[in-house]
Amino acid sequence: MIIRRIFVESKCLRYYVGIGGYAISYSDYLNSNNLTNHDDKTILDHFFSQLESIENHFKGSTIQMFKDDYLINREHLFLACYHVQKAFSNKTNIVNRKNLELLLYLSADRQIKNAINAFGIDVKDLKTNNLNYCIMSTQDNLHEISRAILKKINGTELNSEFNFEDINKYNMIKEFFQVRDAQVNVLMNSYDELHDFDNIDLRYKFNALYELVCEKMVLLSLEKIKLDHL
Repeated sequence: MIIRRIFVESKCLRYYVGIGGYAISYSDYLNSNNLTNHDDKTILDHFFSQLESIENHFKGSTIQMFKDDYLINREHLFLACYHVQKAFSNKTNIVNRKNLELLLYLSADRQIKNAINAFGIDVKDLKTNNLNYCIMSTQDNLHEISRAILKKINGTELNSEFNFEDINKYNMIKEFFQVRDAQVNVLMNSYDELHDFDNIDLRYKFNALYELVCEKMVLLSLEKIKLDHL
């Protein structure tokens, strides 16, 4: 688990975030929960209810499993968590559940359906036997929460870095967030260390993409404030 402790004194924010991955056996999960002959919706509802019961046990915690197809890097995830905590602290949250708010900020989209389609999980993701997770807590108890999850799903911890980069992923994310090449190029022109534009390292493109998505997350938070003052 990759853990980050966040303390923003000016915003009175103090919380912990843990991100990583779990390996599970889908067939074993069905058998151990007597779900073998049930439909996908029942299976998924049961899975989410188990996570919710853990959240209820660990007061001040939020648990969200997510797809990482459009995740730029781990900073994308940590920044989305910051916006969630800030929104609830300032009472400018878009929805009433932090885990759903997280999906909205990850996708930089206030439409819940779009956010869930992009970053939420369904039974197909359970069937892959690998799950990405994000745990937020007001207490330093992330490992304890993670152990409770692993016990419920009979899983094991994976070594997940969330920093994989290739050109196909870059193009897919760029298209999802509707980022134009011209926007990326403007930012890369501002990088002092970048001189050879004929052989641009892919990491610079991902850095520019991340900065542009950060702007979209900020705009999403400001949009909520503007709507509240109409």
